[in-house]
Amino acid sequence: MQYYTQQAQNGLDADELGRRARVLHMLGEIAEERGDIGSALKLFQQASSGTAELLARDPTNPLRIFEHSQSVFWVGSVASSRGQLKLAEAQYREYQRLANELVSKGGRQSKWLAEIGYADLDLGTALLAEHRIEPAITSLEQALKLEAELVQREPGNRDRLLDYAQALAWVADANMQLGETQAALRNRQTEQTVYVRLLKAVPNDRPTVLALVVNRDKLANILLEEGQTSLAIDELDKAIFEIQPLLAADQENAGYRGAALGVYLLLGEANLRSGRLAQADAAVSSARVLLNSLVRAAPNDIEWSGTQLANLRLLTIRIAGARASNPETCRTALAPVVAESQRLRQLIKSGTAVPALARSAARSFILLGDYELASLQAGQAQAAWTDAVATIESSFAVNGSVADKEAQDLLLVAQSNARQLSVNIDIAGSVGRRTFHCASI
Repeated sequence: MQYYTQQAQNGLDADELGRRARVLHMLGEIAEERGDIGSALKLFQQASSGTAELLARDPTNPLRIFEHSQSVFWVGSVASSRGQLKLAEAQYREYQRLANELVSKGGRQSKWLAEIGYADLDLGTALLAEHRIEPAITSLEQALKLEAELVQREPGNRDRLLDYAQALAWVADANMQLGETQAALRNRQTEQTVYVRLLKAVPNDRPTVLALVVNRDKLANILLEEGQTSLAIDELDKAIFEIQPLLAADQENAGYRGAALGVYLLLGEANLRSGRLAQADAAVSSARVLLNSLVRAAPNDIEWSGTQLANLRLLTIRIAGARASNPETCRTALAPVVAESQRLRQLIKSGTAVPALARSAARSFILLGDYELASLQAGQAQAAWTDAVATIESSFAVNGSVADKEAQDLLLVAQSNARQLSVNIDIAGSVGRRTFHCASI
């Protein structure tokens, strides 16, 4: 590894430069799979420098355009994983430009057209992460249309079917952000039929199994939002059964562990909502083991040490709150949110507030308000809920309105809590009587 990472590219001929870039790509992919995304980014940036040099030497060669486009893609992918959304968007726009140039120079072959689909999809995901939903869904639907065309060209091509399914997945995510749950449900169900079909032909294909697990997780989330908790739990139980062989086969794979983590967290949420608190505890315990391993492998990854750690802690607090029967036990249950909300506040101030982390921070502020209310601290409760409103508005408002459905729901809870508290506080500033309920989310 040191030989290639420390090797200067000046003076290398095209074959040597190409070989160096390919090795750096391979090392970058290994680092990314292991969850070491800091090293992965550096490796892909080195590879990108080499493929850019090759393209500069031979600018009309489709192969050189393709090679550089892959380097650009990987830098964008890892930047996205690190929460560097502006860098990711810039890389994906360059990838899109190179993909179109590739078709212009190399012709409308399926393999080159597919690169345009990938670039449109990647750009759409980056815009979605930045909460620019309208341009995101335009880019994603362009990708879906192209992938459907490629499936028609090659109906038996496994890769084309997988690409089509992934485009459906991302359009479904955009549907959910717009609150279009029925459209999201249809797209996720169509996506799932593709994976089931592919697994009938090749039953143990790991990438397809992983895609199906993620699909079940996302589908369960939609079902949960629709109030179909039992169906959601069924999907999650199937996902856990399917992910176990992958985890056993490669315990170091961050993709497998990350997918399993998401499933267990949502299973904990589903069981909490259905009042099955022992089952919720068990799901959280499994999630904690997975998250601890991910944080150990990549302590600076904001997905693990920021967003998902917050989600696990807040879910644990809410389960404890569900067991509380009076203000005193509620205060005890919710007390850990004081430290967690402060941690998230500092992360946001440090500039690492990707949308998912902003949602988690807003949840923590809502729970902090609940804690302060149970402690009869009306002013602090009002301040915490105001912080939740401000966090949502600063992270998700576009032209004065919040379009993201999940963020909208949190905003409504925080605003409602603040209004109700104002009504229930007498002129002496004490909390008025109300029906006891520990946590408002």
